[in-house]
Amino acid sequence: SQELPLETIVCNCTICTKKAFMHWFVDKENFKLIGQSEGKAFDDEAVVSEYRFGTKTARHMFCPDCGCNPYYVARSHPNQIDVNLRCLDNVDITKITIKDFDGRNWEKNISQIQG
Repeated sequence: SQELPLETIVCNCTICTKKAFMHWFVDKENFKLIGQSEGKAFDDEAVVSEYRFGTKTARHMFCPDCGCNPYYVARSHPNQIDVNLRCLDNVDITKITIKDFDGRNWEKNISQIQG
């Protein structure tokens, strides 16, 4: 299991602002989706729905039951899963340092957060 981050990225682009996304990039091999849908436990990506816009590269995943946006595959980090810390249980987000990212000027600033 991967340790929770000490820092998260908060982007000011339209979709991240509306979803209140707090970004935590996780290597795909360290990501496992678990949860509950209609009272049944699941651990399969087949239970989430996908939304794409703009370049259609990023895969924004959401729960068709409750509408939460727990993660996505970002075009800036295609080999990782971008987890929304606000969707994790038992995470005290007040203890995590926030790093602001100017996503409204994405092309100009993306190199600041790419590894």
